[in-house]
Amino acid sequence: TTAMFNYPGYLAIDSTGSVLYLTDYSNAKVRAINLTTNTTSLISNSFVGPWGIALFNDTTLYVGDWNNCTIQKINLATNATSTAAGNATCGYAEGNITNAMFNNPSGLAVNTNGSFLYVADSTNNRVRRIDLTTNTTSLVAGNGTAGYAEGVGNQSMMNGAYAISISPDGGYLYVAENQGHRIRRIDLTTNTTSLIAGNGTRGYREGTGTNAMLNGPSQISINSEGTMLYFSEPAGNAIRAINLTTNTTSLVVGNGTPSYLEGNFVDAMVTGEGIVLNPSGTKLYISDSNNNRIRVINLQNVYDATVSNVTSGSTAWTNVFVPSSALTKNDNWTCSAIAYDGSVFSNWINSSSVMINNSIPTQSIPLLNSSMGLNKTNESLQCFNQSTSDIDSDIITNKIRWLNNSIAVAS
Repeated sequence: TTAMFNYPGYLAIDSTGSVLYLTDYSNAKVRAINLTTNTTSLISNSFVGPWGIALFNDTTLYVGDWNNCTIQKINLATNATSTAAGNATCGYAEGNITNAMFNNPSGLAVNTNGSFLYVADSTNNRVRRIDLTTNTTSLVAGNGTAGYAEGVGNQSMMNGAYAISISPDGGYLYVAENQGHRIRRIDLTTNTTSLIAGNGTRGYREGTGTNAMLNGPSQISINSEGTMLYFSEPAGNAIRAINLTTNTTSLVVGNGTPSYLEGNFVDAMVTGEGIVLNPSGTKLYISDSNNNRIRVINLQNVYDATVSNVTSGSTAWTNVFVPSSALTKNDNWTCSAIAYDGSVFSNWINSSSVMINNSIPTQSIPLLNSSMGLNKTNESLQCFNQSTSDIDSDIITNKIRWLNNSIAVAS
C-alpha cells in the first residue's frame, strides 16, 4: 500500500504468474509488480503516454505510446527501450515500420511465436498488424470511418478499436470497441469480422449477443482454454465476462458506482481500465485507474450452480442446487437479488443469510422485491461470502453464479 500510481492503464503478466507489468499512464512510465513480495519497480520511463502493453516470451514488452503515436519495445534483460513502429507523427500510413503512422495506438497482442504484433489503432478505427520479421505494417480490419459494419478487411467498420486479445490457438483476434460498445472477433485467416456481444447502445444489460448492452469496454483477457473472455468496463464501473461458447455476458464485479470499495462482488466499486488473467485463470488482476490501485479477484472462488421452480408470481427461489465445491465451505452466504424492468437495473438488495453446508444441498431463498415498483420483468440472484484478502490485504469474496440467473417475477 506504500506504492503510488497515477492512472494505471493496461496490464500484462509473465508465464509464471509472478510478475505483473503495467503502464502508469499519467506518470509516463512502465512498471512491474513482484506478486510474491508485492513490491514495485521501474521498467522504463521513455514514454509520453504509455497505454497498451503486450508481453512476449517473458523477454520483450511492447507498449503502445498513445500520446506519441508509436509502438515501443522494451528488452527486459536490460530494460532498454526502442521504437518498434511509428515515426511519432499521428496519422495513418502502412509500410515500413519507420514510415508507418498510427493515431493513438492502444491495445496490443503478440502471437505465440512472436512473428506478428497486432495493434488496436483506436483513433484510426482500425486493427493493424506489424510483421516483426519483415518490419512492415498491414491492415487487418476497419476502413478508418467510425461506424459498425461486419466484413473482410477494409470492408468492415470499427468504432474506437481500443483493446485486443488473441485466442490461445492464434486463430482469432478479439476487439473491444470502446466507442461502439461491442466486443467483436476477427478470423485471422480471412480477416473477417463478426459480433460477439453488444448492440451498439451504451448501457448495462446482461444477455446473449446483441441482447447484451455494454458501456465503453476496455482491456480484454481470455482464459487459456479460450472459453471465457473478461473485459473491463470503466464507463460502467464494472468487470464483466463473456462465455465464448454461448456469447452470453455476466457480471464479475462492480455495482456501477464510480468509487472505491472493497468487499463482495455486489458492493465492490471499481473503475478499472486494465485487466489480465494469471496463466492458470484463477486470478483476475485489475488496474483500477481512477482509484490508482491494482486489485485482484480470486476466480477460484466462483461456483456455478443451478436453480429451478421459479415462475412469475413466485415468492421464493426453490430447489437451488449448490455445487459440492461450495458445500465444503460450511459458511454463511448472503444472497442478493436485482430486479430489471427491461432497460434499467435496480440496486442489489440483500436477503437474510443462509447456511450452505454438506447436509443441505438445496436451499429456498425468498425473492427480493426491489423498489422499482410494478414494472419489474425479471429478477437475478447472486450469493456470496467474504473470506480472502487481495494484494492490498483487502477483503474479496466467494461467489455463486446462477447459470439461469434471470427469472420472471410478479409485475
